[in-house]
Amino acid sequence: MNQEKLLQRLNSIPLNVNVKLMELKLNEYLENIWRASEWVKIELESIGLSVDEDFMETKNIVRYIKEYLIVKYRDARYANGEIQDNDLREEFPNDFLLGNFIDYKANISLRKRLESLLKHVKDGYIQPTFAINSANSIYTSKPAIQIPHSDLALYLDCDLHHFDSLEEAMNAISNAKADSEIITVIKKTVYFRTPKYYEEKERKRQEAIKVIDEL
Repeated sequence: MNQEKLLQRLNSIPLNVNVKLMELKLNEYLENIWRASEWVKIELESIGLSVDEDFMETKNIVRYIKEYLIVKYRDARYANGEIQDNDLREEFPNDFLLGNFIDYKANISLRKRLESLLKHVKDGYIQPTFAINSANSIYTSKPAIQIPHSDLALYLDCDLHHFDSLEEAMNAISNAKADSEIITVIKKTVYFRTPKYYEEKERKRQEAIKVIDEL
């Protein structure tokens, strides 16, 4: 299989997604956002910083975080500069407020990406445009699929495997057994179903039923 044939294949097959699971995940993000903002508020107020109703908006929360660092740690290094999540995580790995602040931002980003994807779902299907970028990796547009690989596999009801290169991914597709079903390829990750996937899915279902029956 060459790149042209792969793109032709990907662009001709709509992706069947589990909308209910996507909506459940969206609700999870919203709950995480609310919970994180409440903890941030409590922590800020615990050191004497009063907050406004819109304190978690980007233009405001950065100011509060800077004040927090100065008040709690006497650390003015971030006073006039940008706050990078990786720097905060590295320097203050056990700080409860900063951990919730970082989680808040991460869930905001994930929520926006999933909401964008849901807007393009029609009758349970999405049909993004697939292309290959200069890094020799498959990307999507209209809509752009930018959600965690494991989440996408859940919505597509399939398994996945990451490859080091697109060439390796295409070779795997070409050499796949007849009973393997290739769902899609994003970046260098192949999404697929095999009899083993269905067997494992059924095993987990039976385990869940057993647990429920024992309650």
